[in-house]
Formats: sequence, structure tokens, C-alpha cells
Amino acid sequence: PLAREIVGATDPQLLLPWVLDCVRRDDPADLRRIGPRAAGIRDSFGRTALMHAAADGRLGAVRTLLELGAAVGASDRAGTTPLMLAAGRPDAAITQLLLRHGATPSVVDAVGRTALFYAARADSVPNLDALLAAGAALGARDERGDDALDAAVTVGAAATAARLRALGLRPRFASVAPAVAGTIDPGHPGALYRGWPAIAIAITRDDVDDTRRALATGADPNQRLPDGESLLSLACTAQATAVVPLLIRHGANPAAVDRSGHTPLWLAVARGDVAQLRALLAAAVNANGHAATESPPLIAAVLARRPDVVAMLLASRADPNAVDRDGRTALIWAAVDGDAALVGPLLAAHAAIDATDAWHRSALWYAAAAGSAPIVAALLGAGADARIADRRGRTALMAAAAQPDPMVPAQLLSARAPIDARDARGDTALWIAAARGEEGVVRLLLAHAPSVDARDRAGDTPLIAAARAGHAKVCAMLIAAGADPALRDRDGRSARDVAGERGFMPIVALLEPRG
Repeated sequence: PLAREIVGATDPQLLLPWVLDCVRRDDPADLRRIGPRAAGIRDSFGRTALMHAAADGRLGAVRTLLELGAAVGASDRAGTTPLMLAAGRPDAAITQLLLRHGATPSVVDAVGRTALFYAARADSVPNLDALLAAGAALGARDERGDDALDAAVTVGAAATAARLRALGLRPRFASVAPAVAGTIDPGHPGALYRGWPAIAIAITRDDVDDTRRALATGADPNQRLPDGESLLSLACTAQATAVVPLLIRHGANPAAVDRSGHTPLWLAVARGDVAQLRALLAAAVNANGHAATESPPLIAAVLARRPDVVAMLLASRADPNAVDRDGRTALIWAAVDGDAALVGPLLAAHAAIDATDAWHRSALWYAAAAGSAPIVAALLGAGADARIADRRGRTALMAAAAQPDPMVPAQLLSARAPIDARDARGDTALWIAAARGEEGVVRLLLAHAPSVDARDRAGDTPLIAAARAGHAKVCAMLIAAGADPALRDRDGRSARDVAGERGFMPIVALLEPRG
């Protein structure tokens, strides 16, 4: 028999599986024997050998393919680059290598996501840091308006979400420093207090009598300090709880913003300053009041993860259905952040359970996407509609099908979620789970009699999608459920063909025609 080097070199149809086999074995020697042609191959989805090596974490193959001239900026049909695929891995070795060879962190895929999004969703802090060090834009947003923090929160990637929050990426909730008593020292005025009126010094001491006397003799409760701070903001910063109601009774405007553009109520909520919040609410400050640049106070409380503050605001008639600039309610944000402790109080306050945001996603959709079974159970128990689809046609069941745990899909199916609903690409929940190799979810869905051969817009069936990704067990499950292995995509390829192109020989053998 001919050596595979000779056969692969003379038969173009065998070159692709040969190269991909070398990549999977992380065999630089064989790749060098093939030469520069190895760097130029593409599979039916447009993925190069370098992309496969980056996705599989084959550092030796990546290094060799780059030496052979592989295009570091190449992309597949979905706009995915080698850097994006590497960013989804736990370690940053391949990411750093690609960056040294000129990979650009600002490149976006077909839905506007940079490599930073891939690192965030994969909960890969090393890759996140490597990309940021290379100049990745922290605040980049995809076509839905989400940033990397939104991407991390949606899938429950706690480590990268925490790192991005620490870096200040809170586009819908600005970080604020806590108010600390004693940071203003009127006993040692010095340059800091030069030009301050007497009432300001009295406020920093929380001196009600001196503050009252100053107001009685004509002091303006809305005057500002030389640095632009209002007297009411000063009182809140100094934790002068006794003078707050006095200032408001004398006409201090609680809607006036401080130097950072925030109102006193919003700052008290964001800081979790219960004493100041109680003082402001006791002085009849509107629990729904906020500046145009701020989120509603109730949403700020949810994002601060403060059930006590949420309870105080709701007791003061905060609107549970107030929305932020993206149309998200406090209930939606509780689902996004996976905070089950906040969902119950919001539902008890008659939060609109099926309210949707600018992307037509409900609280149930986000909870399902994050795989949060307790929140999904609470929402379904309150009557949430499992049929709502987002602007791309993706239902909560589709969002849950991308997660490894079948519990949430089971909850949604029990609530009559439509199993064969299709998104804008024609994908079903089964297609999504099969493509990702989520065996438990596929098994669950197959038990509910889905359309096993449903095609997407590219003509791919769940079996073709699973075969392309190398998920042999999923392929076997689909065949056992009656999937037709003879069906072909719009390019005329069957599941067996795409598996062969990528070197998944066990799947090729599984799909061998019996006759």
C-alpha cells in the first residue's frame, strides 16, 4: 500500500483529513512534511487548519502552521478567527502566540463580537488579560448592544464577570465609591475647605442646630461648593443623616446631580448606604427619581445585589416595571445576574413577568440562557410564557439547549415550550444542542419527539451539525432516533462527508451505509 504521505499529496480529497489528523495529534513533524499546503486548507465551513489547532489547544500545531505561512487573520463563514477560538480556551499560550504573529483583537465576527467576548463567555481570565494587554477594546459592543460583561453574565461566567466589573465595565450601572464617615474633617479645614460657607461645615458635622440657624438666616439649600458639589450631596457623602431631611424641608432639590452626574438617592442605593437611603425616603424623596443618565433606583439596587435596599424601595412604592435605557426591568436584571433571592420580592411586587427588553428577551429567556434552574422555576411558577422568542427568533428553550445541564430544558418542556420552534437561521433547540455536543440535552429533547431532521438555512440537519463538530455520541443518538444520514446540506455534503473532511473517522464508520 502507498504511504499516506504519497496518497495525501496526490489526492486533494484526502489532504484535508490528513492535515486535520496531524493537527489533532499535535504533530509538527508531519505538518512540516506536508509543507505550506497544510496552512492553506479549509473545511466546508471555511475553517483553516490554524483555526482547528487554536480551538483544540494544539500549541505545537499552531506554531508550525504559522511558520508555514498560515493566515493569522483568516475567518470562517461565521467570521470566527483563530484568535477568537483560542480566546475560548482556559490558558492563554495560543492567544499570546497569535498576538505576537499579528492577530488583531479588534476584529469582529458576523454578530459583532471580538475575541474579548469569547474569553468572557469561556470564563477565561488569562485570555481576557492577554487580550486587554494587547489593546482589546474593553467597551466594544456586538450588534445587539451587549458588551463583554453582558456576555459573561448571560452564561454565568463568574470569574471574567468579576474581572470586567473590577475594570469598571458597568455600562448600565456605574461603579461608585462608598460614602465613609470622617473623610471630611471640618476640624482641620485647610485648603480643601477654603471658600466653603458656614452651612457646609455644619453639614459635615451633621450639626442640625447650626444647619437650621444657617438656613433661618438665608443660606441657600441649593447652593454649591467651589468644586460644584451640592449641599445635599455633601450631606450624603459625609453620612450626615440628621441634616438630610432638614435640607429637603427647606427646599434642597433631591433631583440635583453631583459632579459625577448622580442624584443623592441613586448614590445611596448604589453604595448600599441604608442609613442615607432611609433618611432620603423618610423625607419623601421619590423612590423612582433618577437623572436621565442613571438607571432607575430599583435596578441599581438589583445590580448592587442588595435585597435589603430592594425591599426598602419597594416599600416606598418604587415601580417594579421601570426600565433602563435598554428596556430592561429590575426582574430582567435579577435573571441576568442570576440572583434568585431578588426574584421572589419583585414578583410579589407585581413585576411584569413577561416584559421584554430591546432585544425582546424576557427574564425567563435570560434565566434559561444562564442555566439558572431556581429562577426558571420561580418564573414558570408565576406564569411566565415559555414561548417568547427574541428578535432573532430564539426561544428560552433554544437558549437553554446551549447549556450542558438538561434541567432547565426539562423545566421549559414541562411548561409547553415549543420544541420545534426555529430561529432566524432555521436552528431548532435540537440542532443547537447537537452542534454543541450537549449529550444530556439531546437525550432529553429526543424523548419529546422533535423533528429530528429539521434543516437550518444552510441545509444542515442536527446530524450534520453534530458530525461537523465531531460529536460521535450525539451522532449515534440521532441515528438511533431515526435521523436520516443520507440528507445533504446545500453544498451537497452528507453528515458522513463533513465528518470525513474533518478527520472524524469514528463518525465516518458510524455513518457507513449498511447494505
